[in-house]
Amino acid sequence: MNNLAVGLNEASADHDQGPILEAVHLRKLFPLSSLNLSGTKRAVHAVEDTSLALYPGRATALVGESGSGKTTVARMLAGLYSPTSGTIRFRGEPAKLTDKSYLRTYRRHVQLVLQDPFSSLNPVHDVRYHLARPLRIFSHAQSRNQETEQILSLLNRVNLSPAEQFIQKFPHPALHHTRYCQCALLRRGHPGNVRRSDG
Repeated sequence: MNNLAVGLNEASADHDQGPILEAVHLRKLFPLSSLNLSGTKRAVHAVEDTSLALYPGRATALVGESGSGKTTVARMLAGLYSPTSGTIRFRGEPAKLTDKSYLRTYRRHVQLVLQDPFSSLNPVHDVRYHLARPLRIFSHAQSRNQETEQILSLLNRVNLSPAEQFIQKFPHPALHHTRYCQCALLRRGHPGNVRRSDG
């Protein structure tokens, strides 16, 4: 990976804790279907020998020019892409990202948070739909009443009130509070979660 750097803000870091998420010598190749003149298989080298560690209490910035592999690294860490080689460790143990049961639990803690709300929230679904999905997927709500109660609480926490008015709105550009929906989704998580802002 060219011109890619990792920056750390260690002001509030707890140096006694080990990394919560670690990438060790990650490499990602995307095979091309066409062959070159010599008949050998070709591939795009998206990520080459990248290592980083994320610690509780530290802000980590992965920076680089467009096409340097930042998003590919994030997608590997989130379990959306499988590394061609290298290891991803979660809480000190190798992440078993090919195990569906493990991956479901892993994704409760490691998530992508997209920067642009207008492209990350589907405009054909209302706010309730977007906030209800993670509650259902990760079993945070056992009934529709619990789901509604938690959604209203989340909307109130990000100052979208009266929450009952916003729950049925659609996240189109005219709804200037769309970013608060992402904030509410983010707050739905728990301490110790690892999130990557895409951008």
